[in-house]
Amino acid sequence: MSTSDEIKAVEDRIDKRREILAHRYDDVKRELSTVAGKAVRSWPVVAVAGGLAAGYAISRVGRPRPTYQAAPVQYVPVHSANGASRGRGRNLMAAIAGIAATALRIGASSEARTFFNAVRRFRHRRHAH
Repeated sequence: MSTSDEIKAVEDRIDKRREILAHRYDDVKRELSTVAGKAVRSWPVVAVAGGLAAGYAISRVGRPRPTYQAAPVQYVPVHSANGASRGRGRNLMAAIAGIAATALRIGASSEARTFFNAVRRFRHRRHAH
């Protein structure tokens, strides 16, 4: 076997190894892409579920109760100068405005958009099969 044939054989083996490495690299890259895609899809759902669980846990934790027996409190409505109670209506409107502003802020956030897109993709994937 001549020197040029040996060089050609070595170059062929190097080319085959390059092809194998490139193929393995593509396989690993594709696998990482699918794993990362699955993780990205589930994060918004996990975040919302965690937020709900934390809110539920916080709502269940009570304030320490005093050991003594407190006297009952009697609430008296607040009257304006002409006798009509206006504070309640204003408070109710302020509460409604606050809830609407919060809902708008949450609905316009990128996290909410991500969550709703994930839910839409989940429903589409579930109904496609």
